[in-house]
Amino acid sequence: MTSGKRIALVCLAAIGVAGGFLGWLGLPSEPVYELHTVRYGFEVRNPTGEIVPDAALEVMIPLAETPFQKRAEIQVDKPWTMVDGQGDAPRIRIRLGDVIPWDTVRVQVEVAVALSDRPVRSVQWESDRSFSTPERWIEADAPVWQTVVDRTKDSSTEETFHQIVRWAGDHLQARSYKKTVSGALRALETGEGDCTEFAFLTAAIARHHHWPTVPVAGFVLPALSAQIRAEDYHNWVYILRDKWWLVDAYDKVVSDQHQRYVAFSVMRPGRNASTDQRFSLSDPRLKARML
Repeated sequence: MTSGKRIALVCLAAIGVAGGFLGWLGLPSEPVYELHTVRYGFEVRNPTGEIVPDAALEVMIPLAETPFQKRAEIQVDKPWTMVDGQGDAPRIRIRLGDVIPWDTVRVQVEVAVALSDRPVRSVQWESDRSFSTPERWIEADAPVWQTVVDRTKDSSTEETFHQIVRWAGDHLQARSYKKTVSGALRALETGEGDCTEFAFLTAAIARHHHWPTVPVAGFVLPALSAQIRAEDYHNWVYILRDKWWLVDAYDKVVSDQHQRYVAFSVMRPGRNASTDQRFSLSDPRLKARML
């Protein structure tokens, strides 16, 4: 581990200790961060009879920062470089070298993520007006959402979110993942959706309220240290009112704590149609899958 990475981890630990001490004194405290380890792997195959030279695999990594998380250390079992560390869909580029015919190459990634016990301010998200407006698949200006707004206008923040989650569950039948995306209004018409549709519907209702709402994609960790799988990929939203809240209508979760949710990308369907691209290859002759 480099000295810079050690310093980052020590600083995160120090923040947690200091926050706990101030809280014990009854003073306003800083968030307490808990370090989690996210592990995931990929398998790359060369099914052709040709050598693929200088092959590379670009893979997702957790977002650098959200109201509930801070990315710390990244470890990969092969040489790598950062592609877009601070963006909406951060990635690293892993060098595989020359991949010989019929060969299979495996890659393992490990990322340390510090999760906070309470939400913190996100200047970047809070200053982005697009998170409060309609866009493709999040049709926040549709009149149908006013029914939910009227129903929740006198409720507390938490109860409002629970009512939105219940309304979504009453109007959408949860189904397993489909690659094609319907969007909030289409899902309401068909009466079904996976976690993506539930997230977009929640975002549409919240933005109809004019609350900044950020749909994200990532994983829910089953433990402090976990190997995540492709089938565990999930979508939920963060909504800002008095503070940032985590709302997962598909799994009926409303919380002002991280709940071991780790976000890997911000979904902006108005700018990018893809909501689930987890990796890409430098050469079309290669095939890959997330393990």
